Amino acid sequence: MRHALSLCALVLWAGCGPDQKITNLQENSSPTGFVSGRVLAAADGTPVSGAVITTFADGVTTATSDASGLYRLGPLPAGSYTVFYEGPGFLKRFFEVAVGNTNGNFPVGNTVVTVDVDLARPDAIVAGQVITNTGRVAQGAQLYLDLRSSGYDVVATTTVDASGKFQFTGLPGAAFGQSMSVLVAPYDENGDGIPDYNASSRSFTLFPGFTTYNTITLVALGVQLVTSNISDAELLPDEAITLTFNGQLRTNLSTVTLFRNAGGVQVGATLTWDPTGTIATLTPVGGDLVEGQAYYVMYAVRGVNGATSTNSISFVVRPPGGTPPLGTVQGFRVAQPLTFDSGLTTVVLGWTALADAGGYRIYGKDAAMGSAYLLLSNQTSGLITTATVNLTLFDSISGDGFTTPLGHHNQVTLTIVATDRVGNETPFATAATIPLVDAVAPTVFVAQQNFGSADNLAGGAPATVQYQVTFSELMANEVTPQVTLPNAATSAVWAWSGANRGTFTITIPPGIDGRGTMTISGAKDTSDNAQAAAFDGALQ
Repeated sequence: MRHALSLCALVLWAGCGPDQKITNLQENSSPTGFVSGRVLAAADGTPVSGAVITTFADGVTTATSDASGLYRLGPLPAGSYTVFYEGPGFLKRFFEVAVGNTNGNFPVGNTVVTVDVDLARPDAIVAGQVITNTGRVAQGAQLYLDLRSSGYDVVATTTVDASGKFQFTGLPGAAFGQSMSVLVAPYDENGDGIPDYNASSRSFTLFPGFTTYNTITLVALGVQLVTSNISDAELLPDEAITLTFNGQLRTNLSTVTLFRNAGGVQVGATLTWDPTGTIATLTPVGGDLVEGQAYYVMYAVRGVNGATSTNSISFVVRPPGGTPPLGTVQGFRVAQPLTFDSGLTTVVLGWTALADAGGYRIYGKDAAMGSAYLLLSNQTSGLITTATVNLTLFDSISGDGFTTPLGHHNQVTLTIVATDRVGNETPFATAATIPLVDAVAPTVFVAQQNFGSADNLAGGAPATVQYQVTFSELMANEVTPQVTLPNAATSAVWAWSGANRGTFTITIPPGIDGRGTMTISGAKDTSDNAQAAAFDGALQ
């Protein structure tokens, strides 16, 4: 009873009696807030008036900076937003902003997030030269820059010219310097389809109206041993040793030496190279190696790109005898996945057990690497009929900057051979193979209107709408997606802003309502698969 009386006292102004109910004085409400701050010029810190600040997460909300550069955007429900800043003559910027609800549900509108923004004019330039670590110019090398991590919607690419020079224009500078990096893609100097130099990057500092120069030196891609008949740590007494490398070597500067483990005594052997300069054959002098004896091979090789590699491989000479199982392994298949896309990294393989098999070896070769096979899985039991194979090793060898073993028209071929119980394997000539090719058509993953309104009926000047499209995989940037707009009086220009993303900038003349359904089609992925089906979006 004492508790009821205290409640009655609290709501005395509303009256209290046996037939009255106590109501909740605080109604639940959705917290809102504002994003505010100043927009200043990055060159000199002066206010930028007339800058348009926009967010689209809760409908289209806009604000404009005043003569002092001040703005106030909102009210916005609590949540996370991408806020765009665009001033006349300046590069557009964007920032992720969180409007919090830490002050509770009541009162409403008590959260203000301060975001001060510097806008830069597109008057900074980056220029320089790209050379290899051997001093040659890297003609044709591809360079990229991406300033989105700094809040600028700027992605660009260029190519090194015949004198080794490059230049990026239209970049943002700042009075105290705007940092950015230029990336050079893996570089194929001799045009054989295999990169000779690793990807490289260089930092630059941008200043307004100023050209920043620097030199980027490419480092040769390391020489790698991709396969050998001693990779399983065994060799027959009368068998020559073979080593296959991932690129052409300077054979006159490369050595392969055979040693006996006991005392590290060198064993006489003759070294020969195939015409491509990638496969070394080491034949012991004076007959067979000793059964049961442990040996090791030491190699020190130099690629035509100047890269070097030194390593050793140990093996034991196994006794002769044993016969590899006859015939081809049947039922060799990919159990998972059922379709192969550019981003395929792992496959689960299956096959039917072969009579008398002591085990199975699965090899693979990458079209970008040439004809060398790489051991991917070694099953030492004839009863095992499944294996999981990782394909990303090919990606690291071929130098692709993305985890896409099947991207860029590449193909991976898998093969399986059976072995007997001492390691003799069925010849490759009779091996079962599986080609893995990207045959999956790309689709539009996300599409959204990021800027502007398509309704320009009341406008006295052309209006601009930006419509961003993200595809499901890496796309062929030399192919331009097509768009069909709801009003024939409107027009659109496409620009790629990433490996799988770009934006249609749509112009709506004054007095035109450009709203309605738009259709996107005609894009292709890096393996030349055409977009699966047209995508219907909406202009608002």
